[in-house]
Amino acid sequence: MLDAIPAMLSCEDRPVLQATFLSNNCFEHIIRLLQNSTLYLGSSQEAGESRDEVPTRSRDGLQQGGAGGSDAIAVHALGVLTAIMSNSPSAKEVFKERIGYTHLYEVLRSQGQPTQRLLQELLNMAVEGDHSSFPVRPIRNEQPLLILLAWLPALECRDLQVFLSGWLRRLCEASLPSRLTCVKAGMVGSLLGALGTEPALPTACSQNLLELLRALGSLSIRPGELRQLLRLLRHERGRGPHPYVCPVIRALSGMARAEGPPRALQSFDLSPGMAGIMVPTIQKWPGGAFAFHAWVCLSEEEPEPPARPKRRQLYSFFTAGGTGFEAFFTAGGVLVVAVCTKKDYMTVALPEFAFNDSAWHCVDIVHVAGRRPFGQNVVSVYADGHLRKTAQLRFPSLHESFTSCCIGSAGHRTTTTAATATSHPPAPHGPELVFPSHPVLGRSQSVPATLGPHSWTPTQLPTEGVVATTAAGSQDMEWGSPTSLEGHLGSVAIFCEALQQAQVKALFCAGPNVMSPFTLEGDLVELSSKLLLYYTPQACRNNICLDLSPSHGLDGRLTGHKVVNWDVKDVVNCVGGMGVLLPLLEQVVSKKEEPEDEEETNDLVGPELTSSRNAQGMLIPLGKSSENRLERNSVAAFLLLVKNFIQHHPVNQESLVQCHGPAIIGALLQKVSGALLDMSTLVASQILMEQVASEGSGLLLHLLYQHLLFDFRIWSNSDFAVRLGHIQYLANVVKDHKQRIRKKYGVQYVLDSIRTYYGTSREKTMATDDIKTVQTSLFSLVKDFFCRSFSGEEMQSLLSYLAGAQDEQQVCGALEVIHSLLKGSPAQEQLFAFLFEPGQVEVLFSLLVQKKFSDEVRERVFKILYKMLKYEKVPERSKNRLKLKDIGYHGLISYLSDVPSSMLLFRCLSEQVLGADPPNYKDLVAVVYLSHRADLTVRLDLCRKLFHLIYAQQDLVRQLARLAGWQDTLTKLYVRESYESRQHSLSTSGGCPELLRLSDPPGKEGTSPPPAELQELDVFLPLGYEASDQELSEGFSDHSISPSGRIKSFHSYNFKSFDSSDRASRSSSNPGDGPPFDGVYHPLSPFSTSPFDLGLDLASTSSVATAESGAQTPGSGPGTPSPLESFKPFPGMRARKSSSLSNVLDESSYQDVLPSDNVSNTSNPQQTPEEELCNLLTNIIFSVTWRGVEGWDDAAWRERGQVFSVLTKLGSACELVRPPDEIKRSLLEMMLESALTDLKESGPGALPGLTHNALKLLRLLQDFLFSEGHNNQALWSEKIYEGVNSLLDKLGVWYHLANGTSDLREMAQAGLRVLVGYILLQDPQLHSLAYVKLHSLLQTSSAPRKDEACYLLGKLETPLRRSLEAKSETFSWLVPIIRTLMDQCYETLQLQLFLPSLPPTNGSPTFYEDFQLFCTTPEWRGFIEKHVQPTMAQFEMDTFARSHDHMSNFWNACYDAMMSSAQRREQEKAASRKMFQELVLEPVAKRSKAENARHSNVLKQANNHQSTVLKQWRSLCRLLTSPRSAWADRNPPEVRWKLSSAETYSRMRLKLVPNLNFDQHLEASALRDNLGAEHLQTPAEPLPLAMAKEAKVSELEDDQLAEEDLPVLDTQAEPKEQSQ
Repeated sequence: MLDAIPAMLSCEDRPVLQATFLSNNCFEHIIRLLQNSTLYLGSSQEAGESRDEVPTRSRDGLQQGGAGGSDAIAVHALGVLTAIMSNSPSAKEVFKERIGYTHLYEVLRSQGQPTQRLLQELLNMAVEGDHSSFPVRPIRNEQPLLILLAWLPALECRDLQVFLSGWLRRLCEASLPSRLTCVKAGMVGSLLGALGTEPALPTACSQNLLELLRALGSLSIRPGELRQLLRLLRHERGRGPHPYVCPVIRALSGMARAEGPPRALQSFDLSPGMAGIMVPTIQKWPGGAFAFHAWVCLSEEEPEPPARPKRRQLYSFFTAGGTGFEAFFTAGGVLVVAVCTKKDYMTVALPEFAFNDSAWHCVDIVHVAGRRPFGQNVVSVYADGHLRKTAQLRFPSLHESFTSCCIGSAGHRTTTTAATATSHPPAPHGPELVFPSHPVLGRSQSVPATLGPHSWTPTQLPTEGVVATTAAGSQDMEWGSPTSLEGHLGSVAIFCEALQQAQVKALFCAGPNVMSPFTLEGDLVELSSKLLLYYTPQACRNNICLDLSPSHGLDGRLTGHKVVNWDVKDVVNCVGGMGVLLPLLEQVVSKKEEPEDEEETNDLVGPELTSSRNAQGMLIPLGKSSENRLERNSVAAFLLLVKNFIQHHPVNQESLVQCHGPAIIGALLQKVSGALLDMSTLVASQILMEQVASEGSGLLLHLLYQHLLFDFRIWSNSDFAVRLGHIQYLANVVKDHKQRIRKKYGVQYVLDSIRTYYGTSREKTMATDDIKTVQTSLFSLVKDFFCRSFSGEEMQSLLSYLAGAQDEQQVCGALEVIHSLLKGSPAQEQLFAFLFEPGQVEVLFSLLVQKKFSDEVRERVFKILYKMLKYEKVPERSKNRLKLKDIGYHGLISYLSDVPSSMLLFRCLSEQVLGADPPNYKDLVAVVYLSHRADLTVRLDLCRKLFHLIYAQQDLVRQLARLAGWQDTLTKLYVRESYESRQHSLSTSGGCPELLRLSDPPGKEGTSPPPAELQELDVFLPLGYEASDQELSEGFSDHSISPSGRIKSFHSYNFKSFDSSDRASRSSSNPGDGPPFDGVYHPLSPFSTSPFDLGLDLASTSSVATAESGAQTPGSGPGTPSPLESFKPFPGMRARKSSSLSNVLDESSYQDVLPSDNVSNTSNPQQTPEEELCNLLTNIIFSVTWRGVEGWDDAAWRERGQVFSVLTKLGSACELVRPPDEIKRSLLEMMLESALTDLKESGPGALPGLTHNALKLLRLLQDFLFSEGHNNQALWSEKIYEGVNSLLDKLGVWYHLANGTSDLREMAQAGLRVLVGYILLQDPQLHSLAYVKLHSLLQTSSAPRKDEACYLLGKLETPLRRSLEAKSETFSWLVPIIRTLMDQCYETLQLQLFLPSLPPTNGSPTFYEDFQLFCTTPEWRGFIEKHVQPTMAQFEMDTFARSHDHMSNFWNACYDAMMSSAQRREQEKAASRKMFQELVLEPVAKRSKAENARHSNVLKQANNHQSTVLKQWRSLCRLLTSPRSAWADRNPPEVRWKLSSAETYSRMRLKLVPNLNFDQHLEASALRDNLGAEHLQTPAEPLPLAMAKEAKVSELEDDQLAEEDLPVLDTQAEPKEQSQ
C-alpha cells in the first residue's frame, strides 16, 4: 500500500493529486502508522528474533535490514512523505505546521538505532530523489538533513557515523544553492552541536563535519556560531590541546580564504519565479541615455532542462506603448540585451561569456542614442569591467513614461497587444538569422570570471555584436516566457547618462560590498549626477528598497527576501578581534607532533632542495605550494589563517596590531618543536608577510619582520634546509628594502644572531658542516650589506665581533668576509682605508696569539694582513703598525710561544715579515727564534727559505750579523728535537715522518675542512656561493695556496705540493704528470719557493734550476753555493727593490741567476731531512759568520767565536742533528777555503789584514784540533789539511819559520804543529800526505833551529817506534825525514857528541838498515829522552802554551759576549712583549670586554622584551577566558581579591581588584611543620601530635612592661592631660 502512493503520484496531474492527499490528512495517518509500527515491533520482539530473515550488509559494509526488516515500514513511510512533498512548497509548509520535523525525529528515534536504509531514505527526502545520483542533486528540503545531524552523535555504529557524515558533506557542499540553503536553515549551528557532543565523534566523521563547516562558513557564519566554535575548543588546563584544533584552524582559514572573485555579503534572493523588484513609474526620463549596473550571481545550470524555454529577467523598462529596454539571461546563462519598439524586438546576445557559474559578476549595459539625426545608436555590454561586445541597436524613445519597470522580475506584461501577436505570426527562422531558437544558444566558450576586484586587466578586444530582429510580441515564443532572475542580485544602479569605460572599471573595482560607491573619490564622484536610482540590500527593510540616488524618489518593492551573509573576517571582531585566534596557536604549540616524513618534505620543496649539490645555489620554490598542502603543518596552517583573516581587511590588520598579535605569535613560535618548523612554516610565513607588504600596511609589516622573520630564536630550532631557506628569504627582503631594513637589521644584528643562535657550542643536534654552511650563508648576507654600501660603523661592529667572539668557526666566517671584500668589491678601497686606521689591525694581531684558535684562523688573518701589506695606495708610514715597527715581532713571537707550532704558522709569519718593503730582518730572526720549539720539518722549511734569501740578497748576512744573539738563534736550529720540548719527543729515530704527509702540519689531521672546501660536503651553498679551485688556491699572493690540512689531496686538484718531488715548469710539462707519491723522502732545493706561490697559477714561467751532479744541492745552478759540496763563494747579486720571496720567484728576474732547465730536483734522494737541515744551516751560519760579520779585528772574531761557544754549550745540553764537533769542523773547513779565496782575489793593499785574519783563523783551528780533536781523529779531515797547507803556501809563511815577523813565524809554527798532528794520525792516507809535505819543507826551507828540530824529532819518535814495533812501511816514510832533519841540524843538535854511533846520513847506501838497528840502541833512546824531549817540552811550553792561554782568554771573551748578547736580546724581547701587551692586547681586551657587555645588554633587552610580551599574552588570556568570552574556562578558578593600590584623597583604598598572583603559601607552611615539599603531592592528612610538638615555636617571650617602666609612662601622660 505504501509503495503504491509514490507510483500514483507519478502522473501528469501531480499537483492536484498532492492537494487531494493533503486535504485527507495523509501526513497524520502516516505518522500514526509509524508510531503503531513501533509499538507492534516492541510487542513482537521475541517473534522477530525467531525469524529466518538475517540482516545483510551493503557494499559499504554497513548493516542494512532486509525487505521485511524492522525498518521497512519507516523506510516506505518516508518514501511516501517524500513523494507527497516533492516539488510542492505548500505541501512542505503543511507538513511543518501540522506535524513538524521535530515530531518526525522523535518518532524515528523511538524505533531504536537506524539502519543505513533509513538514513539513505532521509537523504532522498532532502534532495527529493536519489541522493546517490551523479551529478549531485540540489537540496530541495533541508529539514531532513537537520534531523540527520541531530541523530548523528547518537548513532552507536561508528561506520554509520562516518557514512552519514560523508554523504552530508557531499550533498551540502555540492553547489552554491545547496550551501545557501543549508546556511539559511541554520545548519552551521547543528554542525557545531554535533561536534560538541560527548563522547567525541570518530576522526573521519569529525573531519567530514569540519570540512562541511568550512564550506558553509565560507558563505556565512554568525557571531554566535563562531563563538560556539571557539568554545568547542576549550580544554582543561594540563590536559593538552583539543583534538579538533588543527582541523578547526584549517576550517577557519578556508572560511576566510578569498577564492575567486569577491562575493556579495548581502543580496536579494530572486530565486522564486515571482520574485523581483518593482520600480515605480518613471514619468520623464531625465537624461539622453540608458545605463544599467548590477552585481548578479546565477547558479549553475540544472541537470534537468526545463520543459519549456524561459528567459530570466535582469531588468525590463517598458512604456505604456510597449517600447523600452530589456535584458535577460537564457537558461544556459547567456546574457541577451533587447530593445523593443512598436514593430520589432531586437536582441544582442553575449554567448562568449557564461554567467551561470555561481560566481558574482558585474554587469554593465550602456545604451547610447545617436547625437545627430543620422547618428548611430550603440549598445555596449560590459562584464566584470571589460567591454565584451558593442552593437548598433535601435534606441527607443525616451519621451514616454516608463510604466512597467522591473528589476529581476517577470513584470506585469512582456508582450504588446494581442492583435500584433495574432495578425503577425512569427515567420520561420531563415538561415540568415544568427541566433535561432533557444536550444542552439547553448554555452559557448566563455571567458572564466575569475578576476578579483583589484586584478582588472585588459582582455581581448570587444566583438561587434549581430542584432537579431523578430516581430514585437513574439519574444515569448522566441526566447521563452519571462521569469524571475532565479539567482541573487546585489546592488543595482540605473543611470540616465552614458557610462565611460573607465567609470565601468571603477565600479567593478569597488566590489559588490561597497554601500555607496558614488561618494568615493575618483571617477565615481561625477556619477552621482547621472544616477537615476540605486538599490542596495543594506538599504532594504520590510520589502521596501530605498532609493539611494540624490532624487530619492523611486523606492522599489521587493518580492522575495533579502539574504544577509556574515563574513568570518567581519564576525571575528564581534567575538574579540584577531586576538581571539591566538589561543589556537597556543594549543598547536603544546601539541607533540612527529616530524613530516621525507617524502612529503621532498614533495613540498622540490628537487632543488633535496639534491646533494646545486650549481645555481639554493633556490627554494617559495609560493609554489598550494595552501592546502602547506596546511598539513599546523603551525603553517595558523599563519595562513592569519594571512587569510587580514587579507583585504584593514580592520583586522589594525586589530592584530592592537592585541600585540605579531609579538605574541613570535613568542609562542619560540616554543614550537623543530619538527613543526619545517619548510611549510617558512613558506607560510613568507606568504603572510608578502600579503601584508602588498597591502601597504607598514606598521604591521614592521612588527612581523621584528617578531617573526628576523627573530632567530624561532628559526634556530628548525632543520638545516629550513634555516638556509630562512636566510635566503632574509637576503631577498634585505635586497628589496635596502636602507630601511639595514637601520635595524643590519650587520650588527646579523652578527649578534650568529653569535647567539648559530654557535658550535650551542648546537648539539646539527652536524658541524651544516652549522658552518648556515654561518656562511649569514656571513654572505653581511658581505652583501658591505657590497651595497660601506659603513665604517658597521665595520667597527664586525671587528668588535672578531674581538669578542669565542667560536672559531664564527671568527673564520667574519675573517672570510673581510678577505673577500679586500679581494674585490665596490667597498675595497674604503675597507683598506678603514683597516689602516688606529685600533683596527690590532684586533687581527690579537687573534694570532689566542691558543683556542687553530691554524685556520691564523691563515685567514695572515691573508688579510698580507693584502694590507701589499696595498699600494697608502703611504708606507701608514703601514708601520701593520709591520709592528715600533713594537717589533719579538712581542708577537713571545705570545705565539704558547700557540701550537705548525708549518702554516711559520710560512705565514715569514711571508708577512719578508713582504715588507724593505723587510726587517730583526723580525725574521724573531720568527727563527720561535721555530726553536717547532718540529724538524718546520725548521728545515725555514732554513730553505733563509738559504734562498741569503743567496738572493748579499746584504742579508750583514743585516743578520748586526742583530743581538744571532749566533744562539741560528745555532739552536741544529737541535734534533724541539728545543723547548726536547723531553717530550715527537719524532722517531729513523727520520722525520711528518714530511711523508705532503705538508700536513701536525695537529691538522683531525680538524674539519675550512669553508673554502664546502663544495666537498654533501650540502648546498646559499646565495650562489660556490667554492672554486681558484678559491682553494687563494693565499697571501693571489695565486698561492696555504699548506693547511685538506680532506682532498692536493694531487686531486693538480696541485704541486710544497714537498712535491716534481718542480718542473708548467710551460714544459703538465703539473699532473709528475711521479706518483711513493712515501720516500725527497730533499728540496734550498732555493724553495714561497709557501703561497704553489698554486694553479705559478707566476714564474721558468723552472727551478737544474741539479748537476751529486756534488751540488738539488736545484742549484752552476754558480750557486751548495751545502753539499766544497764551499763556493756567493756571486755578486744585483740589488732588488723588494726582498719578498714572492718577488724573488715571480716574473723573469729569477732567470738572471738560475738558468732554466727541465730536470727534476731529486738528484740526491738518499739525503735525510737531518742531513739537509744540517747542510743548509751550516751554510747559513758560515755565511753570516764569515761574510756578515764585518771587519777582522778582535771584536769581529769574538762575534765569530760565539758560534763555536754556542755549539759547545748546545752540544752538552741537547742532541743535535750532527755532533757539534763535526759542525765546527765543517765551519772551519769553509773558513779556510774562504780565507784562501779572499787571498787569491784580494789586492796587495789588503794582504796585511788578510794575513792577520789568517793568523786568527789558524789559532782557532789549532785550538779546535788540539783540544777537541785530541781524542777524535775524525775532526782531522783532509779538507782542513789541504786548507791549512794551501793557505800557508799562499802566504809563504814556511820561509819565516826560523826568522821572520812574529805573526808569520806564529803561523808557520801553528802550521808545523798541525802538520805534525796529521803525522801522528792513524789514517795512512792523511799521514802519508803529511810525511811528504814535511819532507819537502825540510828540504826547501832553511834549517830549523835547535828547539824546532828537537820538537820535530820528539814528535816523529812516537810513529818511528810504533812503526818499528809493527814493522810497517811507515818507517820507510819517516827515515828520509829524520835523515834530512839530522843532516840539516847535525851541528845544532851536537849529534857527534850525543850520537857518536849514528850511521852516516850523507851518502850511505845502507842508512835505512843501519838506522833501523840504531833506533833500538840505548844511545838513541837516551838521546831522545835526555836531550830531545826536554827541549821539545820547553819549546811547546814557550810556543804553544802562550797560544793556548791566548785562546782561553778568547773563549772567555766569547762566552761573556754571548751572555751579554743573550741578555740584551732578552731585554729587547721583554720590552717588545710589554709594548705588544700595552699597544695591542690591552686595547683589544677592552674592546672585547665592551663588545661582550654590549652583547649581554642586547640579550638582556631581548629577554626583557620577551617577558613583556608574555605578560601581554597572559593579560590577553585573562581577557579571553573571562566568563563572557569565547574561551571561557569550563571550570573557572575561584577569583581571589585584594585591595587596589588606588587611593582616595584621604588615602583610603576603597576598591577591590582581582588578585592574579594569589598564593596560599602551602610550601612554606609545610616546611614550617617539618613536612617537606613532598607533602604537597600527597593528600592532606591530620598533623600527628608528635610532629606538631616538634614544630618550631618562638622561644622569645612576649613584650611586657616592667614595673620600673610604669612611672615613666605616667609622667609622660600628665603633661598631655594638662595641655588639654
